[in-house]
Amino acid sequence: MDSINIYRQAAQQIVERYASYQSGSHEIHHELVMDTVRDHYEVLVIGWQKGRRVYHTMMHFDIIESKIWIQVNNTDRDLSAELIELGVLKDDIVIAFHPEGIRRHLIPAA
Repeated sequence: MDSINIYRQAAQQIVERYASYQSGSHEIHHELVMDTVRDHYEVLVIGWQKGRRVYHTMMHFDIIESKIWIQVNNTDRDLSAELIELGVLKDDIVIAFHPEGIRRHLIPAA
């Protein structure tokens, strides 16, 4: 299997797992957004909490030029480590929400 398909499966597996988690409130849910043609994978948090609208991105991956870009990580988990465990090469992970000069220092050793 080529690396792009491995990366797609890894991104899909992670977002599906996190989207399946239930929040503590019945008014908030996790919504899975996957565009497998354009390689965008997201989990949104949507609902109401204490009378206030909740809407934010929990995580967002894109596959761009044969690399997985972590666009957003609003979890306490190391998504790059999870990607590596699923077969993504360390050098093919881009931590897009940090400046380019420090990105390579943020990915754990394989």
